[in-house]
Amino acid sequence: MDNIQTTTDYDSFKYLKGNRPVNTAHVKSLTKSISQSNLLAYNPIIVNDKMEIIDGQHRLEVAKQLGTPVSYVIAPAANLEDVTLLNNNLKVWGMDRWVESYIDRGYPEYLKLKEFKEKYDFAYVPCAVLLKGLARAQGKTNQELREGNFTITHKDWGNETAEKIIQMTPYLWIQTKSRARTHIAGFDRALVMALATAFKVITSENLIKKLKAQNKLIERRSGRVDYLLEIEEIYNQDETKPVRLV
Repeated sequence: MDNIQTTTDYDSFKYLKGNRPVNTAHVKSLTKSISQSNLLAYNPIIVNDKMEIIDGQHRLEVAKQLGTPVSYVIAPAANLEDVTLLNNNLKVWGMDRWVESYIDRGYPEYLKLKEFKEKYDFAYVPCAVLLKGLARAQGKTNQELREGNFTITHKDWGNETAEKIIQMTPYLWIQTKSRARTHIAGFDRALVMALATAFKVITSENLIKKLKAQNKLIERRSGRVDYLLEIEEIYNQDETKPVRLV
């Protein structure tokens, strides 16, 4: 720890050309976390002998915004190749690790979330959104989960909706490289959110009837809105009062 230095001379640092750009959303999230618990002194940024940042450019931006000293260590000969190597080998925490971490710390809502995910095999964020009754956007829920603030407010609705989504399994397909139809083994998060949104307006039973009558399957789409537009088109066929899902 003797080689860690500290400064508030932020202009002495330089951004290394070719490094990944600063993500403003990440800086905002990190600033909020560090303002609540500042551990920057224990997580120094790494620079080379030219004061070019090898690792920690987001932490530097946070230090600037908070006006707090930034800790750093110098790796004299480090260069862009080291940046690439470092980024490729650092294991970024996925949501699985965040959830397990909060379970280990005794957060009961996270244990319930894990049990819900294991039951329905959706990704963590859509599971959490379902258990909030679609009351939070995915981005806000993602942040809430990482910050340890997740709470379940609509358990029954979440379970009922998840069961309806599971009923749709035989009516889904993806297109492989050979252009053959194959049933989806699981649900991507956009589809889960689209179906949950749709079932606020229509019933799963009526959607299944429409699919059967038209001999159709729900195709793989790139996002929630695209799925909703497809479901809307299928559902509104021969309807005198079409529904709007988007």
